[in-house]
Amino acid sequence: MSTISRRSFLKLAGATAVATAGASMLTGCSWFDNIELVIMGSVDDGKTYNEVFHKTLPRIAVNFVKGNINLALDLAKKYGPEDYRGADVSVDSSYPNSLTFIKDEKTGKESLIIAVKLAMVEVDYEVLVNGKSVSSGKQKFPNGVTKIPEEDALELANSKLNYPPYNQVKLEIDKAYTDNLTVVNGKVTIALLALKG
Repeated sequence: MSTISRRSFLKLAGATAVATAGASMLTGCSWFDNIELVIMGSVDDGKTYNEVFHKTLPRIAVNFVKGNINLALDLAKKYGPEDYRGADVSVDSSYPNSLTFIKDEKTGKESLIIAVKLAMVEVDYEVLVNGKSVSSGKQKFPNGVTKIPEEDALELANSKLNYPPYNQVKLEIDKAYTDNLTVVNGKVTIALLALKG
């Protein structure tokens, strides 16, 4: 995960000090007002976006991102879904209201939207239940991610195993299986245990 360099931080600190001095002259403006950080994500190269993260932060934590793609990407990686922080992502500055503060006229709350595109790559997958291969195929996964989150793996497996007897048992991740949920040579194995009801 990339971070803000020391040089960038010092520049930011200087800019923040100047901005703080100016902001203190404005009535009703505080660096500690709450801002809603909203990260919108796309896995189809910007054709559709879905909200992937939403968090309330003080203005001082997000103000420096306005209009700055590199700092926005750092912030998105810092606060985005933890399992996908190593993924190949880019900021889409063409997304409506991306990297600007918008104010909700009804509530008066401000938000900052960061739209990111997640690069996808196709990998082979195989689903094992109690050590037996029951499904395989190809699936798109985020490029740069080497381990699939358990929740996503279970969702994929359940979508592929929606027939008897697998749709009638509870499935859980087999923690003892070596390299389970890990992308190795372009393939991921999802090893599951079927629990009796």
